[in-house]
Amino acid sequence: YEAADILGGFERLFVRADAQFGVGHILTFLIDQRVAGWVIKGRDPRTASAFVRRLSRQLMWVHVDHNVWVAEAGPQRVPNCKTPVRVVLIRVYSIKERRYRYTYLTTSLPMQECVARDLFHFYNERVTVEKLIERAKNILRLRHLPTGQFWGLRFFMHLFWLTFNLVVWYHHHILGNSDLLGEVQVPELLKSLNALSVVAERTATGITLFVAKAHPWARHILEATKDWLNEHKIVTRLGDLVRIRYLHAQLLEDIWRRSLFKQGYAVPQAASL
Repeated sequence: YEAADILGGFERLFVRADAQFGVGHILTFLIDQRVAGWVIKGRDPRTASAFVRRLSRQLMWVHVDHNVWVAEAGPQRVPNCKTPVRVVLIRVYSIKERRYRYTYLTTSLPMQECVARDLFHFYNERVTVEKLIERAKNILRLRHLPTGQFWGLRFFMHLFWLTFNLVVWYHHHILGNSDLLGEVQVPELLKSLNALSVVAERTATGITLFVAKAHPWARHILEATKDWLNEHKIVTRLGDLVRIRYLHAQLLEDIWRRSLFKQGYAVPQAASL
């Protein structure tokens, strides 16, 4: 419902989902709501095996890749689904078990628009998207989301991307001139700085940085940071503390736009800020 609300209606929604959603009552729901379309893997392999036994003489298996074949089964009755849906059967030869294992896909796409083999590849692209999401989460050790609501996640991710881009900005503009640190990957940089405590003091000769818990890269990181601070003269003293003085608008501009040189996240729309 949230996705349909964001897109402006179920008629603009296309669902590509795994076997968790491949049950009859969910297919019935999609049909009743008149969604634009779907490709969903069937949940029960026994249903696939039953289709194969019943339709064995009319199935034409098409080789896809390695030990995988697909076959068009046409409109079939899926358990607990009120109307027949198009079914594409998949068989995979298990070398260990020395037999075929069967699964199936259901879809609203007609054969004229997408043949069985193309449908198989289209469904498997879902895994590619999941891997990209997994990589994006693992880069920043993002293993817990604070809410399941879309708008809450959207706000949280904008803050998260801003933080990531700030790190990328620091990596590009402050550490980029270092032969040792200029080519360090962002995940490695984050891991090295994760538990690093630093105290800064202003002295007659410039800025001095002290590190409480040293890392092999800590000295190089601190030296590069100190050189940048001394060069740009944007530090101010508040009592016993040293703070970086940076215009707010200019800081956001640098974080969002200049960080893209090092593959940061895209600039959000003004309304989302």
